[in-house]
Amino acid sequence: MAFFTAKGRLRRRTYLLRVIGLYALGVLVYAAPGGLYAAEIPASVELAAFAVMILVWYLLVVQMLLRLHDLNIRAW
Repeated sequence: MAFFTAKGRLRRRTYLLRVIGLYALGVLVYAAPGGLYAAEIPASVELAAFAVMILVWYLLVVQMLLRLHDLNIRAW
């Protein structure tokens, strides 16, 4: 599966499901530390959440590139 690489094509349904799932993961990672820690969020949790958000951002860009390739549009 080409989830982490920008090679290949991506159909409409697969793209939509992946993007919805990645956005849901991003919202969950962004909101979870605030819900778990009422007073102050530890720095390690903030760093972990930031790292996951960077990964989610990267995966969203990869999905966009795959979809553009499927539409016969150059991504670069």
